[in-house]
Amino acid sequence: MSSAPPKVDPSVIPNVVQYDQFAREWQQILNQDNFDGFRIEAGKTVTKSMQANHSLFLGTSLSPNQYLYQFGPTYATDDGRTVMVGRLGMDGGVNARLMKKLFKGTDLKINANSNLHDPQRNMYEFTVDQQGDDWAASAKLAYQGTWISNVSFAQEVTNNLSLGGELTHVAVNGVSIGGLGARYVWGPNYLSFALGRQPDFKQGPQANVHSAKMQYVRKVSDRLAIGSEFEYSQPEHESQLRLGYEYTFRHARVQGCWTPVERSRALSRTSWALASAVW
Repeated sequence: MSSAPPKVDPSVIPNVVQYDQFAREWQQILNQDNFDGFRIEAGKTVTKSMQANHSLFLGTSLSPNQYLYQFGPTYATDDGRTVMVGRLGMDGGVNARLMKKLFKGTDLKINANSNLHDPQRNMYEFTVDQQGDDWAASAKLAYQGTWISNVSFAQEVTNNLSLGGELTHVAVNGVSIGGLGARYVWGPNYLSFALGRQPDFKQGPQANVHSAKMQYVRKVSDRLAIGSEFEYSQPEHESQLRLGYEYTFRHARVQGCWTPVERSRALSRTSWALASAVW
């Protein structure tokens, strides 16, 4: 007697990694949540789908007055297909984000930053992400004083290996920036590699800079992750090595990054991130 095979939900899309997320485990270690001064955040549930958020910064360099208050709502539908976030600050800054699942495997993201006192901080970005069974693609259009467009594609070759590339075009000077990359995962190990080519703006648009990056991250446990990154650029023959770690507690996170500089010096930084909730 044979049993019927389990039903597969056609609306479920595998979590294919986008090209800009090939090194996401290393970026999580490298991108530290640093801020100066004192910060407190609070959230209040207004309705089932909406929450009011408050943020207070004291002794911060984000504002000339060294203090900043931000307020805004967060709205999410019950099915999670629509998320809207808004922030309004005392410094005249306004931030709005929209994340919408249009249909199977297609997501729309809109991000807008505007400042009434500093027009140079205005930025608008539109992104469409598409995920297939074993591939992922993304198209972005941004405006920050000039139009910037970006397209990327990633293909899952095997269960462990993914290959991809991207192309960025800047309208103001007509230059293009290209990149190719690979991502390999086995067990708790994550290895990523990227090749990049872009114009050397110091030497002129005819000169190009080629770069290579390699990142490796190992998740020692559910809480501890260690990693490293090596970067090399041509024709400057410059190289850089970074080492980092991240340890996650239940309500806190410790991160550290060490960068050797020449032979007798080194740069290191460590950050603590504490999480708490106020109702």
